[in-house]
Amino acid sequence: MLTIEEIKKRKAEGKRKWRSSLLPYIKDKFDQNLPAEAICNFLFEAYGIKLSNDIIYQIKAKHNKDIQNQKLTSSRKEFIKSDSSAISKQSLEPNTAEKIYQKIYESPVNNNEFDLGKDF
Repeated sequence: MLTIEEIKKRKAEGKRKWRSSLLPYIKDKFDQNLPAEAICNFLFEAYGIKLSNDIIYQIKAKHNKDIQNQKLTSSRKEFIKSDSSAISKQSLEPNTAEKIYQKIYESPVNNNEFDLGKDF
């Protein structure tokens, strides 16, 4: 994480990847749903960083996208856990094909024998 002075320096030099380093300083403002103008004013008054609204919108969009990805990742993990437990429970029970096979090939043979005599 960059300090405010490092962020100012990178911004002044035109270097990249300073915007994401600014996020920890303004994350609580995003959580409060403040407008971009208010966040720009806060940054200028508190740290002396002058930004346009567009940059704030870009930072907020990336922040929201990261939150959505985290939610999706956690829901996928939960789905995989629940799906794997369902598969393990299902593997203990015979499936339909196994039941049919058992009915056809493992059914008891009728042992009733009729004595038809010696005529046949």
